[in-house]
Amino acid sequence: MKPLGFAIVGCGMIARFHARALAEVPGARVTALVSRTQASARKLAEEVGITPALCTTLADALKLPEVDAVIIATPS
Repeated sequence: MKPLGFAIVGCGMIARFHARALAEVPGARVTALVSRTQASARKLAEEVGITPALCTTLADALKLPEVDAVIIATPS
């Protein structure tokens, strides 16, 4: 069965919790990180040890066939 792919929008503190939690869920993986700067997304990916697509817009992430769901992790 194909893993469920998640895009995380926002790469701040709460995104780290979501990315680490998804790493523990069988059949789930982070397939894209969305941030205004690729540097922020790259930093999160390195910290968590994942290799997702790095996007600067949600529209770009939604074009990826491996994205099945989106987690919004931006400030309220």
